[in-house]
Amino acid sequence: MIDIQQAHFKKTTTVDGKLCAEVEIIPFGRTGNLLAYVTAIPNGGYEIVRVLQAHVDGGAAQVAPDVHQALESVAEEEFSDDTFGCDWKAKAHFLDNLLACPEVRSQLDSLNEQS
Repeated sequence: MIDIQQAHFKKTTTVDGKLCAEVEIIPFGRTGNLLAYVTAIPNGGYEIVRVLQAHVDGGAAQVAPDVHQALESVAEEEFSDDTFGCDWKAKAHFLDNLLACPEVRSQLDSLNEQS
Protein backbone atom coordinates (compact mmCIF):
# COMPACT_ATOMS: atom_id res chain seq x y z
CA MET A 1 0.00 0.00 0.00
CA ILE A 2 1.25 3.50 -0.82
CA ASP A 3 0.95 6.12 1.91
CA ILE A 4 1.24 9.78 0.93
CA GLN A 5 3.61 12.13 2.72
CA GLN A 6 2.81 15.17 0.53
CA ALA A 7 0.87 15.86 -2.65
CA HIS A 8 0.87 18.91 -4.91
CA PHE A 9 -1.33 19.77 -7.88
CA LYS A 10 0.88 20.34 -10.95
CA LYS A 11 -1.47 20.99 -13.90
CA THR A 12 -4.57 19.96 -15.77
CA THR A 13 -3.99 17.58 -18.68
CA THR A 14 -5.75 14.99 -20.83
CA VAL A 15 -4.97 11.29 -20.31
CA ASP A 16 -6.71 8.60 -22.36
CA GLY A 17 -9.22 11.21 -23.52
CA LYS A 18 -10.14 12.22 -19.94
CA LEU A 19 -9.57 15.64 -18.38
CA CYS A 20 -7.27 14.94 -15.42
CA ALA A 21 -5.43 16.69 -12.65
CA GLU A 22 -1.73 15.81 -12.59
CA VAL A 23 -0.66 15.49 -8.95
CA GLU A 24 2.92 15.03 -7.79
CA ILE A 25 3.10 12.73 -4.79
CA ILE A 26 5.89 12.28 -2.28
CA PRO A 27 5.21 8.85 -0.80
CA PHE A 28 6.38 7.49 2.55
CA GLY A 29 9.03 4.78 2.30
CA ARG A 30 9.61 4.87 -1.48
CA THR A 31 12.44 6.21 -3.57
CA GLY A 32 11.28 8.81 -6.06
CA ASN A 33 8.08 10.72 -6.44
CA LEU A 34 4.93 9.62 -8.23
CA LEU A 35 2.69 11.43 -10.68
CA ALA A 36 -0.98 10.55 -10.29
CA TYR A 37 -3.60 11.44 -12.89
CA VAL A 38 -7.05 11.80 -11.36
CA THR A 39 -10.33 12.56 -13.11
CA ALA A 40 -13.84 13.40 -11.96
CA ILE A 41 -16.48 10.72 -12.51
CA PRO A 42 -20.19 11.27 -13.16
CA ASN A 43 -21.41 10.47 -9.62
CA GLY A 44 -19.37 13.36 -8.22
CA GLY A 45 -16.43 11.24 -7.11
CA TYR A 46 -12.93 10.81 -8.47
CA GLU A 47 -11.00 8.05 -10.20
CA ILE A 48 -7.28 7.36 -10.51
CA VAL A 49 -6.56 7.06 -14.23
CA ARG A 50 -2.81 6.52 -14.06
CA VAL A 51 0.10 6.59 -11.62
CA LEU A 52 3.65 6.93 -12.94
CA GLN A 53 7.08 6.99 -11.37
CA ALA A 54 8.60 10.46 -11.64
CA HIS A 55 12.29 11.27 -11.58
CA VAL A 56 13.23 14.58 -10.00
CA ASP A 57 15.94 16.35 -11.93
CA GLY A 58 16.84 19.93 -11.07
CA GLY A 59 13.65 20.47 -9.11
CA ALA A 60 11.30 19.39 -11.88
CA ALA A 61 9.60 16.02 -11.93
CA GLN A 62 9.78 14.19 -15.21
CA VAL A 63 8.06 10.98 -16.19
CA ALA A 64 10.48 8.16 -16.85
CA PRO A 65 10.10 6.98 -20.46
CA ASP A 66 9.99 3.30 -19.53
CA VAL A 67 6.96 3.57 -17.23
CA HIS A 68 4.13 4.87 -19.40
CA GLN A 69 1.68 2.16 -18.37
CA ALA A 70 -1.12 2.84 -15.89
CA LEU A 71 -1.21 1.78 -12.24
CA GLU A 72 0.44 -1.54 -13.04
CA SER A 73 3.71 0.25 -13.93
CA VAL A 74 4.19 1.85 -10.55
CA ALA A 75 2.20 0.13 -7.92
CA GLU A 76 1.24 -3.32 -9.08
CA GLU A 77 2.49 -4.85 -5.84
CA GLU A 78 0.67 -2.24 -3.73
CA PHE A 79 -2.65 -2.42 -5.56
CA SER A 80 -2.76 -6.03 -6.70
CA ASP A 81 -4.84 -8.80 -5.24
CA ASP A 82 -4.47 -12.47 -6.15
CA THR A 83 -8.15 -12.96 -6.93
CA PHE A 84 -9.44 -9.65 -8.27
CA GLY A 85 -6.44 -8.10 -10.07
CA CYS A 86 -6.53 -4.68 -8.41
CA ASP A 87 -7.32 -4.44 -4.74
CA TRP A 88 -10.05 -1.79 -4.52
CA LYS A 89 -9.27 -1.19 -0.85
CA ALA A 90 -5.66 -0.21 -1.59
CA LYS A 91 -6.72 2.06 -4.44
CA ALA A 92 -9.49 3.60 -2.32
CA HIS A 93 -7.02 4.19 0.55
CA PHE A 94 -4.58 5.88 -1.83
CA LEU A 95 -7.32 8.08 -3.33
CA ASP A 96 -8.67 8.98 0.12
CA ASN A 97 -5.19 10.07 1.22
CA LEU A 98 -4.83 12.11 -1.95
CA LEU A 99 -8.20 13.80 -1.40
CA ALA A 100 -7.20 14.64 2.20
CA CYS A 101 -4.66 17.16 0.85
CA PRO A 102 -6.55 20.52 0.77
CA GLU A 103 -4.69 21.93 -2.27
CA VAL A 104 -5.31 18.78 -4.30
CA ARG A 105 -8.96 18.50 -3.22
CA SER A 106 -9.60 22.11 -4.18
CA GLN A 107 -8.14 21.60 -7.65
CA LEU A 108 -10.05 18.35 -8.15
CA ASP A 109 -13.30 20.02 -7.10
CA SER A 110 -12.58 22.72 -9.68
CA LEU A 111 -11.90 20.02 -12.28
CA ASN A 112 -15.19 18.35 -11.35
CA GLU A 113 -17.03 21.60 -12.09
CA GLN A 114 -15.38 21.75 -15.55
CA SER A 115 -16.49 18.27 -16.58
